[in-house]
Amino acid sequence: MNKRLVSAIFALLLLVVPSAALAHPEGTSDGDGGEGIHDQHGSTSGHLPASSSNVELVGKLDTLTNVERGIADVAAFGNYAYLNAFSPECVGRPGAQGTGVHVVDFSNPAAPTKVGFLPAEPNSYVGEGVHVIEFQGRSILVHNNETCDSSQPVVSGFAVWDVTSPTAAVKLGQFGDTTPALSNQAYHTTHSVQAFTWGGRAYAVAQDNQELKDVDIFDITAAVTGVGSVSLVWEGGLEDWPAAQSPLANGNAVFNHDMQQQVIDGHNYLVVSYWDAGQILLNIDDPSNPVFVGDSDFPSPDLAGFEIPEGNSHQSYFSKDGKYLLSSDEDFSPTRTLCRITSGPNSGPTGCGEFGFALRLTSPVEGPTVFGGSGCEADLNGNGVSDRTEVPPATSADQV
Repeated sequence: MNKRLVSAIFALLLLVVPSAALAHPEGTSDGDGGEGIHDQHGSTSGHLPASSSNVELVGKLDTLTNVERGIADVAAFGNYAYLNAFSPECVGRPGAQGTGVHVVDFSNPAAPTKVGFLPAEPNSYVGEGVHVIEFQGRSILVHNNETCDSSQPVVSGFAVWDVTSPTAAVKLGQFGDTTPALSNQAYHTTHSVQAFTWGGRAYAVAQDNQELKDVDIFDITAAVTGVGSVSLVWEGGLEDWPAAQSPLANGNAVFNHDMQQQVIDGHNYLVVSYWDAGQILLNIDDPSNPVFVGDSDFPSPDLAGFEIPEGNSHQSYFSKDGKYLLSSDEDFSPTRTLCRITSGPNSGPTGCGEFGFALRLTSPVEGPTVFGGSGCEADLNGNGVSDRTEVPPATSADQV
């Protein structure tokens, strides 16, 4: 293991980016109030002031969408930019024009021009996953797919396009994980996808919204060459990396939100943004057998002073030389409730959440507490009694 890389991973430069993008909308909420809300940003309250230091605006194109939050992500390759049409563009929603990927020619940066559109499958929208690679002399684009209306059939998975000629792109196929099988859809939905080349083959690593093994690596060589078939060569998740399972941040929400791949000193690495578990680094010299290298932990107390850090590893990028990893955290709520147990064996700070849509607390909440159990019929505390039967009856209408 390269010592320089270890130092880079364990000395992460954290860029705190409030409400940057939708966090895993089909996953489990960590109390931030973001999951399940099909937005790219919340209100402007609580945000850091906008800045344009050392940046000059040389051109602008504002005709791609007629709806707020209509664009989710962007990738640039050569003289072209590829911008994802997000969920507000789902057919039937007010002002929607359809989902997919806008193709923009910015060979003249002062006058960018839309020159094409790659339509998503019916009932799908494209979110935080669009990426272009060069493979066998061709430009290959991949994009994710999530569902507009879950009550209707959908293909989902991720799409592969040949954009060698961006104005005449050719779709090479739709692929994804099929196990376990899900009703009404061909493949699992995916929140993000990235393509890469290694050992003369083309791969795509996709986030999987619909199972705990939520990091999927596919060999997509066949989609480009037309010989053979696209295959899932490996899938895994946090359960496969015991060393990354503790400590977790506030809310204990653990899921793959995004991935970045880079070759450093001749070795192939993948870093996975795993929300409250931090950044997880894998060696993928053999994409069919990733090896856990290390992970990052959030400092406690964190930069805001909370003894249980906020967490929310959202996305990351390697510096060009692989020396640094820039990691963004995503937090949908500009404030946070501080919860503390004041007596007993569990005294001290304890995790809790405040939803963005909830009424803000203007003063401390004090008084007796009642064990509410897990709400499950299972016996999670192992005492031989269903947790649900252990919940004491309410003594008044005000008791929660």
